[in-house]
Amino acid sequence: MSDYTIGIAERIASLPDSTATANSVNRNYFQETSQSVVNTVNVAIVPAAPTTLDPTPQTTYATATDEDSVETFGVQETPIVITLLATIEDAGALAQYLIRSVPAYWFSNLAVSLNTLSEANKNIVANLEIGQQIAVTKTFPAGVVPQTVTEYLFVEGISHNVTVDNHIVTIYTGPASTFLQWVLGSYTTTTTRTNLVLNPNFETNILFSECTTNGNIFRETTQSYLGTASCRGTSLAGATVLIFGTERTANRIPVTAGQTYTGSLYVKSASVSSNAFARLVFYNAAGGLVSASNGTASATSTTAWQRRSITATAPATAVTALLDGRFPVSGIETHYIDALLMETGSTLLPYFDGTYSEPYTGNTLLSQQWNGTANGSTSTAIWGVDSSLTGSPLNDSTYGLA
Repeated sequence: MSDYTIGIAERIASLPDSTATANSVNRNYFQETSQSVVNTVNVAIVPAAPTTLDPTPQTTYATATDEDSVETFGVQETPIVITLLATIEDAGALAQYLIRSVPAYWFSNLAVSLNTLSEANKNIVANLEIGQQIAVTKTFPAGVVPQTVTEYLFVEGISHNVTVDNHIVTIYTGPASTFLQWVLGSYTTTTTRTNLVLNPNFETNILFSECTTNGNIFRETTQSYLGTASCRGTSLAGATVLIFGTERTANRIPVTAGQTYTGSLYVKSASVSSNAFARLVFYNAAGGLVSASNGTASATSTTAWQRRSITATAPATAVTALLDGRFPVSGIETHYIDALLMETGSTLLPYFDGTYSEPYTGNTLLSQQWNGTANGSTSTAIWGVDSSLTGSPLNDSTYGLA
């Protein structure tokens, strides 16, 4: 006895079958067509053209044999294949590829009695259409080699035989050539981003001299998150806060009132851990403070680089802004910042400037540049996203019979 199961879109119905052909008692059956075993393959290289010295040049060929298959099924040999391969090694590789060591089946039709199916499976079978791809799995009786065979097939025809007490649906199929993946309409979309910080990675100089409160800053070349340098700030004795980052007076970042900005920076402690957070400070046209927005301060700056971020909307009178890091301290402490990023939008994205960038998942960096002097201007990067329409042999539109 053979067992067949039909499963489409994860709904399974078991259809026992006692015969390989239709009968009046049980009409749920597969009719299979066997393909030949090919266990010995000869691939020949086209012989050289006859010459006066060698009027009948010999054909050189390679042979691939599956000994286990020969022992089970006997020698099933292909004729010599004449090809345009250049070397005997190529011929051998092709011969090995062409071996079919066990029988392969495709099922020419599947007849199903709708009366024996559940309502869910009745709907599945009734909704099959010509041109759809199905997967059919058959389990043969014990002792048959191979015992289980699965084939991907196209539905080539559907017939209905309706009587007073039964409804037989016969699905006619043909073998399908399937690929691991198909691509349709391949194209790439791009995202352009601009880092508004003029010297975000401190690779040449700090560019500012008024960027600390209760401390001193220096360009540091022994510590960096990206590149070769960072900005080091050391608090004064008795200080309670250390603030350093972008320019405080000259070269502040122009902003648009009502626009949302996201800023981020990487922080690290030299020895003493301290809470650290990013801050966006907005100024009006006269240079006066409008507001300051602080990021989360609960995370601790340690001796490993950590990222801090802040998202804020420029107030109505804001025309410029600065991005800085704020470290509550107790006495003399040293901290570092690096990789400052400020851009429009409310989403925190990976860092970049005109020279360096972090990995951006799902995106490919197509171009990056400084929009003026390197390490002294804004920077722009274009990221590409592969948005090809891709799928597999069994995607949502494929109906599987398993």
